[in-house]
Amino acid sequence: MNENAQNFWGGLFSYNRFVGSSKIYSFWNDMNEPAVFDVESHTMSMDAVHVKADGTQITHREFHNAYGALH
Repeated sequence: MNENAQNFWGGLFSYNRFVGSSKIYSFWNDMNEPAVFDVESHTMSMDAVHVKADGTQITHREFHNAYGALH
C-alpha cells in the first residue's frame, strides 16, 4: 500500500541489475504475505498498522486479503 516501498522493491527486479538478462527471464518471489514468526498465531496481528507514502494509516485487518493480490 506504500508507493515508496513498491518502487523500492520493483527496482530490485529491474533487468539492468542482472548482467546478461533480458525480458525472457522471470522472477518468482514467493513472499506474497508478510512473514511473521509467531508460533501462536502464524500471522500478522490484525491490529498492525501499515503506513502509506502519504501518511495514511491502515490496519492490517482492512487489507489482509488484498496484500497477496496486490503483490
